[in-house]
Amino acid sequence: MAGDGFYWQNKMFYCEHWTPELEDTFIQSLLAHHRKGTFPHERTNCHAVLCALFGINARYGAKLSYSYCQRHLAKLKIRHHVFSWVTSLVAVEWDPKKNIISADTYVWEQIAKAKSIGKCYVKAPEPQWSALWILFGEWTGDDSDEDESVYFDRASTCLA
Repeated sequence: MAGDGFYWQNKMFYCEHWTPELEDTFIQSLLAHHRKGTFPHERTNCHAVLCALFGINARYGAKLSYSYCQRHLAKLKIRHHVFSWVTSLVAVEWDPKKNIISADTYVWEQIAKAKSIGKCYVKAPEPQWSALWILFGEWTGDDSDEDESVYFDRASTCLA
């Protein structure tokens, strides 16, 4: 599958309201709550998301809503699950030091068919992998979460 995965990552993960800088601030705030023990895996994490939201709005002068940040938290969880799934496949090689996934063209095509977001990782790393692993833990392979179809199987480029 020819293409630049980073281009797709930008299209699928970021839009005019959510930049990589905002994401980094959001994740760092969530990590701070995780270190304090106030970020449980199986909850909506209302307090942590609100604190992150207030921090982003104050620091960047943004006017993001709570629901917008909650949806982005769901997107981060999906990215964690999909990246874990892709790296767990037998036909895929992942270099953890460089954070790059390698696979044959046929394998990438099958990954994109199975999970459309999988194409984001063609020749591109998951920039927040270590933070996502800390926040969401080891992925168990449970695909019962329906959020992926809601956010990533649409044809829109912003997914806001």
